[in-house]
Amino acid sequence: KKFEKFYDTFGDNCCFYVPLRCIPYLSLVGDFGKSDLFDSNLSWKGKYIDGYSRPIKSLCDLNNQNILDKTFFIGSLTFNEEIKKILLDHQFDPKKIFSIYDF
Repeated sequence: KKFEKFYDTFGDNCCFYVPLRCIPYLSLVGDFGKSDLFDSNLSWKGKYIDGYSRPIKSLCDLNNQNILDKTFFIGSLTFNEEIKKILLDHQFDPKKIFSIYDF
């Protein structure tokens, strides 16, 4: 329920980091290709996850001004701090970075 509330608030303007961890949350709210997925693994860039209609984006795409205005959800407990640092280094607003820990 907490993720559903988060998605209702930010879903239209949110990106998700660590695709395989975020897909279960996104499927819970019926998002099968509405949101951008990001991963640090460059070999995944432009590839698709079965059942999700958008390709995976990479760190290179974080420099796009349209992305900087978005909210981010980090779907990894293990790499949460590392990913958050990457987003902060790319000038993302810390108030727009959320993770599983926020639930």
